Amino acid sequence: MLIATPWVRRPRMRAAVVSAFGLTVAIAAMSVISGDSSANPVGGGGATRTWVSGVGDDANPCSRTAPCKTFAGAISKTAAGGEINVLDPGGYGGVTITKAITISAVGVEGGVLAGGGSAAIIVNAGVNDDVVLRGLDIDGLGSTTSGIRFIQGASLHVEDTTINNVTGAGIDFNPTGFTSHLVVDRVRITEAYGAGAIGIWVRPNGGNSSAVITDSSVATTAIGVQVNAGGKVAVVGSTISKCVTGLQATTAVVKAATLSASDTSVFSCTTGVVSDGANAIVTLDSSSLSGNTEAITVAGGAAVRSYGNNVIRDGGEPTVTLALK
Repeated sequence: MLIATPWVRRPRMRAAVVSAFGLTVAIAAMSVISGDSSANPVGGGGATRTWVSGVGDDANPCSRTAPCKTFAGAISKTAAGGEINVLDPGGYGGVTITKAITISAVGVEGGVLAGGGSAAIIVNAGVNDDVVLRGLDIDGLGSTTSGIRFIQGASLHVEDTTINNVTGAGIDFNPTGFTSHLVVDRVRITEAYGAGAIGIWVRPNGGNSSAVITDSSVATTAIGVQVNAGGKVAVVGSTISKCVTGLQATTAVVKAATLSASDTSVFSCTTGVVSDGANAIVTLDSSSLSGNTEAITVAGGAAVRSYGNNVIRDGGEPTVTLALK
């Protein structure tokens, strides 16, 4: 004789469990489709995509329907390699980044107001981590040292971003001990005040690092773009204006500091280009140094190389003229 198990004897309970399981699956699927970040956690380390809103709350899970209030609140709930998105215009505060992450404000005002402190955004991530900052409006309120300070990571991409009112550097790229790469694209830096203020400063600390700056502008600062020993910088299609020095390569050690400028204009500066130190090299290609008090200054056995297709006015000469190939 067959004896009915509890599962067979309770068809209503069985049907209810199956129905509840199906409902759970359906809700999870709808959450993924709607972009709710809580539906896609990674190993308990946070969601792959989170959201911030001017009317959000950092006590929320940072999902699309329950966003956080600040970048600092959202980053702890975002998985390494994930993305924080800005839902609507607002001020989202400074943040320290310690992992691979993208912070993106596309089509909305992603404001970062940070009065006081060393930097509005600090990047101190793992040596293999890539960080992307997109569409931000950073204001140091005249008291923050840097807009963005990079200490460690594989790379930093800064895109479609404005940086204003800092006392030191707009972007201070200062990687320690490792080879890192900086990409600056469609970025505007203005009003970096102070005797030594620099728009974009590439200064490796014990390693060798590189930077590419494209379609960007730096204005109203002491130095537009500076590279120190161990750094290699390419400035392409950009403008530097109203600076004490437009472009500068400087080194006092064996490591080279190299800077190349292509299709770039430097104007209304005291000195357009400064190359200082035996291993400092600036190369000019299809660029303009015009309207400056002096175009070029060379010191300490440095070099300024020109391909002969540049506009150079107002004093100072390249040390080497290169043939076009």
